[in-house]
Amino acid sequence: MTIKPSSVTLSALPKVLTKALRYMGGRPERVLVAGLGNGEVAADSLGVLTAKALSPTDRRKTLVPGVESRTGLPTAKVVEAVARSFGCDLVVAVDTLACEGPQNLARTIQLSDSGIELGRGVGNRRRALSREEIGVPVLAVGVPMIAHTDLYSADVCVTPTDVERVVGRLAALLSRALSAWR
Repeated sequence: MTIKPSSVTLSALPKVLTKALRYMGGRPERVLVAGLGNGEVAADSLGVLTAKALSPTDRRKTLVPGVESRTGLPTAKVVEAVARSFGCDLVVAVDTLACEGPQNLARTIQLSDSGIELGRGVGNRRRALSREEIGVPVLAVGVPMIAHTDLYSADVCVTPTDVERVVGRLAALLSRALSAWR
C-alpha cells in the first residue's frame, strides 16, 4: 500500500480542517490535540504519533493519554480533565478507526463533529469522547487502519502489511496539517 502525501493533499487538509472548525462554530482560542490509541501497537498508533509530532503552542496543547487497559484511567475522563483544566474550547481527537474490509484500509481521512466512540472498532466500547460527554466540542480525525473480516468462520482483524510505514506517513501528514491549521 502506498501513501504519498501530495502537495494537493498537504494544502487541502488544513483548509478542510478550517472548514470543519467553522461548521462547528468558530475559531477556538485553545485547542487540545489528543493522540488516542496504543502507541505499542503499530496499527493503533496513529493518534499517538500524530500528537507526538506536534509542537505545543500557546493556543495548541497536546496530550497522549494512553489506553485504559495500560493506564487504568478512562481515556475520556483524562481528556476531559485536561481540556477543562487548561480552558480548552476544542478537542481534536486523532485515532485509528476500524472498517469493514481490507479494501478500505488507509483510504480516507475521516472528520466528525460528533466525537468518537473509544474502543468500538475492537469490540471494547468505552465512554465516548464527544461534546455531550465531556462538555467541550470534539473534532474527531481518524483513518481506518484495522479491518474486520470473517476468515474461516473466525472474526479476524487485518492491517496493511506495511502498517508501520503507512501509519508513520499518515501521522506526518496529519501533524503537518494540524500545525498549519489556523
